[in-house]
Amino acid sequence: MSQNRLSDYVMETCDLLFKTINLFRFMERDEKVCCEWTVHQCYIMISLLDKGKLTMKQLSKEMDLTTSTMTRNIDKLVTAGCVNRISDKDDKRRVYVKLSDQGKKTAMFLRDAQREFFSKMLEEVPLSTRKQIVKSLEILIENSKRLSGSCCS
Repeated sequence: MSQNRLSDYVMETCDLLFKTINLFRFMERDEKVCCEWTVHQCYIMISLLDKGKLTMKQLSKEMDLTTSTMTRNIDKLVTAGCVNRISDKDDKRRVYVKLSDQGKKTAMFLRDAQREFFSKMLEEVPLSTRKQIVKSLEILIENSKRLSGSCCS
């Protein structure tokens, strides 16, 4: 790269992000990535473990998934005995989802496996570089959210 100009970093950043996305893309949709669970199901259970009882709308927003995708995944988790649906006593249209006892055990296992995976990925990266990676990812995510939908405008 020459002289630290923005244009010098644009293509390299784009290239690296697409490579990262492609590395993780294989884990999306309905492909099983950990035991019998898909990526979405893993993150749903981990989110419920961290946040507790959530409405479907809250969980969809938290996960940035459409309601139909969330419903399909929750249906599978209910069938597997990992998640319970709970109707709101005051508003029967509002449905909460919450981990069952089995779901809590599964979510703890999945969170530990996730931490182990990323620990192995980062263990040979120097501490100062780890901090830079985290800060850079935070900035890129925030900017992506802010610019979302403005690609061609």
